[in-house]
Amino acid sequence: MSYEHLLVAVEPNESAVPVIKRAGELAEPTRAKISLVAVVQPLLAAFGTGTALASAIDPSQRPQDQSDQGKEILEPLLKKFPDVNGAGCHVVYGDPRKEVYELAKKEKCDLIVFDRDGHYGELLGSSANGTSHGAPCEVLAV
Repeated sequence: MSYEHLLVAVEPNESAVPVIKRAGELAEPTRAKISLVAVVQPLLAAFGTGTALASAIDPSQRPQDQSDQGKEILEPLLKKFPDVNGAGCHVVYGDPRKEVYELAKKEKCDLIVFDRDGHYGELLGSSANGTSHGAPCEVLAV
């Protein structure tokens, strides 16, 4: 299957590397666009688990897309993957499933790629049919 626009849901750390690599492999044959998204979950920010990422986002701008701050937060990953367009970096605030699915719909993505072991694993839901339930496109867990 060929894709035109992949949305890669990542945590801004080394766990994102194999996920972005796999997305790159899928995008390469058709030179599909790759966008990155990191989601700050309100409870993680409140209890300190997501402190570094949460503190990097200006609270007065929540919950809107933080594209400029996304570039800064995701900069280390962009340096490793120069084919990923910096303009396609998003940091959003809220529920990962809802925010990723809404962004995929807004950006007209045809594939969402995420790390099944990270906090995006909840995109899978509690059963096999939860994998794509509500998703506006195909979903791939790496």
